[in-house]
Amino acid sequence: MFQAGDIRLGNSRGATPEINLHGRRCTGFEFSRGAAHSCCLYDKTKEIAVSRKDWMCAVWERHGWDGVSRLVRVEFRYRRECLQELGIECHYDMLDQLAGMWAYSTTLWLRHTTPNEDSNRGRWPVSPFWHAVQTATFLGDPTPLVRERRRVGDLRLICQMLSGCSTTAAAYLRGQLPDWDDGTHFLIWFHEWQQAHLDKKRHTFQELRATKQVRLGIVSTVQDAA
Repeated sequence: MFQAGDIRLGNSRGATPEINLHGRRCTGFEFSRGAAHSCCLYDKTKEIAVSRKDWMCAVWERHGWDGVSRLVRVEFRYRRECLQELGIECHYDMLDQLAGMWAYSTTLWLRHTTPNEDSNRGRWPVSPFWHAVQTATFLGDPTPLVRERRRVGDLRLICQMLSGCSTTAAAYLRGQLPDWDDGTHFLIWFHEWQQAHLDKKRHTFQELRATKQVRLGIVSTVQDAA
């Protein structure tokens, strides 16, 4: 459907999509299927042949379609959770923010780039295909919206679990930590233990944190997403 390149989801390089096939022919891709924000790219000409919405062909021809080339539909999907994180609470908000939603999805959340000799894939240029996607026009401000996840409840729960586990671990460390320890010595002990554990696994804290930011959809700046 488009030439090989590098697909980036958030700040993750080489994002792996689900591939849809019709026989041996690729008819589309799906990214983050079932998530609060997802994308589907598919062969619209193939879908029209199945649905028999032939009247669409005349619409496409009026906009320059040659009647032969395959047409690719790029469809972003937003569940209520994602819309709220983008600051959209009602239908009217969405209509006012379509340009910003599209800019967020096509610049910060998903990109398709053209490989070159630069070893940093983040600097690879956007492919001509994706440039056409990015420049689709909508009424309103095309500045990418900021997606602020409402994760306060999750963070509170995680901290409560950490607090319980740390005091339990400190109880097992009787004799290794001073009895008057207020948690400071335990945190130093745990930092050293964690570092040794990560070294054994050949991981770093920064690497794992970045991986989980991608999985959680945490993208804070354009530079992070590039």
